[in-house]
Amino acid sequence: MINPLPRRLWRGTALDARPQLLSAPGEFDPPGRLVVCDPLSGERDPEAAGLFALPVLHPTASALEQWVGLLTRPGVPHLIDTALLSGTPQPAPPSPPHGSAEELLTHFRGAFSPEAYRLAVRLSAIRPLTTPLMQLVRAATMRDASPTHVAEILLGGLLERTDRTAEATAVRALDRALGAPAPGRPVQPVYDFRPGVRELLFSGLGTEQAVEVVEAVGRSLEPYMGRLPDFPVLMGDDEGELRLDASARAFAVLASPVLERMGGAVPGPRAGSGPEPRRALPPAVPSAELRFTVLGPVRARRGETPLALGSPQQRALLAALLLRRGHRATASELVAGLWGDEPPPAALAALRTYAARLRRALGEDGELLVGAGDGYALCGPDGSPPALDLDEAERLIARARAARDPAEARRLRDAALELWDGEPLAGLPGPYAAAQRARLARWRSELLVEEHPPATAGAPSVVSPGRSALRMLDDRLTPDARRALRLLAVPEAPDLSAGAAAALLDVPGERGRALLAGLLTAGALTETAPGRYGHAGQLRPLVRELRSELSEEERTGALSRLLTWYVALGGRCTLSAPPAGG
Repeated sequence: MINPLPRRLWRGTALDARPQLLSAPGEFDPPGRLVVCDPLSGERDPEAAGLFALPVLHPTASALEQWVGLLTRPGVPHLIDTALLSGTPQPAPPSPPHGSAEELLTHFRGAFSPEAYRLAVRLSAIRPLTTPLMQLVRAATMRDASPTHVAEILLGGLLERTDRTAEATAVRALDRALGAPAPGRPVQPVYDFRPGVRELLFSGLGTEQAVEVVEAVGRSLEPYMGRLPDFPVLMGDDEGELRLDASARAFAVLASPVLERMGGAVPGPRAGSGPEPRRALPPAVPSAELRFTVLGPVRARRGETPLALGSPQQRALLAALLLRRGHRATASELVAGLWGDEPPPAALAALRTYAARLRRALGEDGELLVGAGDGYALCGPDGSPPALDLDEAERLIARARAARDPAEARRLRDAALELWDGEPLAGLPGPYAAAQRARLARWRSELLVEEHPPATAGAPSVVSPGRSALRMLDDRLTPDARRALRLLAVPEAPDLSAGAAAALLDVPGERGRALLAGLLTAGALTETAPGRYGHAGQLRPLVRELRSELSEEERTGALSRLLTWYVALGGRCTLSAPPAGG
């Protein structure tokens, strides 16, 4: 028997084949004459007595080579995947995984291929499903995928059989469009995703991608239908004048998340016979603005309505994205920010789960949380960040510093301070939240003593522009890079070599060069000479302040490492110098 599924998917099927040593008494003997051999003695295996040995081959060159050897070399055992069958009923295969939608998806992503997961995301735009329809979506949208990936979805526990008559009829119409089944052939089973799974999958599929899926299916159907089905779809309206021909049939139903994003809905069935026609919704009323806060507990409000943002870890992820002001954060940066240097083994899976839950928590604004490369960003379609209390505070302080009237400046400053609601990022775990919490608390302390405008014309402000640049710079740096920036301020020297910097930072040379390159790219450092680095001009006045943010122990340890490195360097120079008079 040829089994096209990958071996990792055989378990749980009707032919759960395992490797067995098989031998054939004669050339080209039928399967009924094959002998199962004991792997140690090479003799007939007594445990296989009375069982029918059915070789199950994966269509690969190595498997076929073993099969050919078995047929042409009598008496020589060959290791071949074999299903041992008996006349008694076989034990039931393992039941599909159970649990919440998040647990089902986590199991699927861990046990099945990435291609199967991407196909499942695309299938979330269409409801319900048959095997031919799934194959059609695969062929139309994922040319590099194979029928094996559809089999993975069928075996992966994400789907369930459904008997919803209206939707089943719609999907069976597609089978008829592609070719009527032969007489006596059963109609294809109809599937749908288990409760909650479709919504989680669809959160990874934007509106444009959903439209692309449906359009691609339409292009694939063109040879069968005689023309390309138009998109957007026609939606039934009792008050409309257009009437479709009575013979017209739908080939699939768009999942409600797609229609909701396009201004439509799929109502429930009417009282009586037949499904209710689909109605176009009236123009949507603009919803209230979504606003976020970080100058206290992390919160989100749509108008006056608070949103439930979930666990502290989810809110920590949200804060990390909010403070990047619409810029992308890579998955590795987010994992480091949430868990530090020792993340759990399933950190990436947990990160994706938190992102999916946040999208659901944001409701109609869930599309703000976008997948960007291997990470995430929180931004609108134009790349702009959402409304944030920290942005408002910074705008008020900028106006206060520009004001000429002292009373107006103090009023603006006080308005900014009133935006604080306790400890910033209160209760959030992880090193990123801890660093940002300290930074925002320090900024508030500075604002409390800052004078706006200067008491004497031309006198400098208590808080220099460099501090504002440092705050913005800290937002863009990883925790390791922020620590490196402060350690590099410990020695009272205008610049350092790459080797001295690595010693000061207590990292290997390659890691030290990577940190220096990152700080150069961010504009925190400048290359004063080939291979030598110093703080950028706007940060030089703040070197003493950067140094003071470290503990005495950290400063002493850094200087000790630097001194040890210089002593070792001097020793190497002495050993390599030529002898006197030489």
